[in-house]
Amino acid sequence: MKFCSVRKFYSFILLATLTALLSLTAACGSGGSVDTSFEANPPAYSWWEGYNTNEQGLVDAAVVAAWINNDFKTESGSPVVVFDTMTDFTGTANRIYGSISKAVIGDFDINETRAEGPIDPTLLGHNSSSSNSIKGARVDAIIQDLGLTHDTVLVLAGNGGAQWAVWRFYWELVYWGFDKSKIKVLDGGVAALAVEDASLVDTTWPGYDPNDSTFSVRDLPKMKQSARVSMKQVIDAVKGGNVVIFSQSTADTGRIVATENSFFLGASQTNVNGLFNDADTLKATIIANMNASWAADGLTKTVSTWEEVTALLKGKKVIVHCVSGSSASALYMAFTEVLGIDVALYDGSRNQWYSYRAGAADSVDPAEVAFQAVLGEYNTTLYSIPANTVGVSDLIGSYDTDPRIVVEHPYTGTGNEIAEEDLEYFNTKSINSGNEGLQDGGASGGC
Repeated sequence: MKFCSVRKFYSFILLATLTALLSLTAACGSGGSVDTSFEANPPAYSWWEGYNTNEQGLVDAAVVAAWINNDFKTESGSPVVVFDTMTDFTGTANRIYGSISKAVIGDFDINETRAEGPIDPTLLGHNSSSSNSIKGARVDAIIQDLGLTHDTVLVLAGNGGAQWAVWRFYWELVYWGFDKSKIKVLDGGVAALAVEDASLVDTTWPGYDPNDSTFSVRDLPKMKQSARVSMKQVIDAVKGGNVVIFSQSTADTGRIVATENSFFLGASQTNVNGLFNDADTLKATIIANMNASWAADGLTKTVSTWEEVTALLKGKKVIVHCVSGSSASALYMAFTEVLGIDVALYDGSRNQWYSYRAGAADSVDPAEVAFQAVLGEYNTTLYSIPANTVGVSDLIGSYDTDPRIVVEHPYTGTGNEIAEEDLEYFNTKSINSGNEGLQDGGASGGC
């Protein structure tokens, strides 16, 4: 068995090397760039079996218990790493035997303040757009600290009901191209595993620091950039009218984006103590909330069956958001992993949206009028629900007095700078893929 594994390993090395050499030869002969995309070089990614499959990201506690009791291996022999994204193991919280604490991951975070659009939030002192997706270099630092390789199945776990760091980091990894067969969320978290097998959970496990790896997101076949939308993409979708938006809220006042199909869906309505509700319960909740949202907007539209909901969603861009971009990850999990509906998460969410919006109480302020004129099409007041102003940032009112608020005017960018930066990082292939420094001109930016 060991000999067979070694033989397979060397066969893979030989295959990857030959593929890289053939690609390099073709590039040098033609004078063009090397196409290192998954589509052009499927043998180089033969280890990523089942890529882009419909496999579910949620995993039951019984399955995880079986993997741990199988010496941290899946049924097929893939190594398993359990990462607790919420606990530093210094207190008395329950920990999973053999799991890794977030404390040993030096650069772990679930969001990053990044510039996108005409306002640069990295210069500001408030939370405008503070919850954007983390950069590729940070993701690489995390997965290398975890010791991941392309064979590893990573299980994300956490304590409590609101496991934002678990669900958000899962979304981050999906966005960066991880396959759902390799990245899992323990449904119900540490508490669910304690119920399944109490011997695997205690309050004394010290955790450990695994050996670092050299694996990178740039070794993956392709990104799934369609899992994320920028503020510009939300605005364009609203202007096009072919969009459905769910705000992480249990009441209609939590909605911010004005569109005919703008609904609320609270994170607390998707799970109970971190354990996600079954599909039928989620469907009934969504139907009730859709009808309540329409009624709040004075519309007579209603749905009564799930078939009517799926008919409404068909062919539309479905977007989820919240206040800071993290709690909407619960909605993302509910839609994609329980209901099998592909949705995109707006990571800037309300904090960013409201930073570009005028407050109703002082909308005649000359500074606001000037600010909105500078923003042009990025003035989100044009696409907001006027009555819902709870938590509106005072950024617009401070525009004339705060030197940190820098607006690029005239703005000539695309409004999608984060996606462009991430794709550029991803397409600079790492040394593991045999294409260090080569740009992937043929890679798809989404799935």
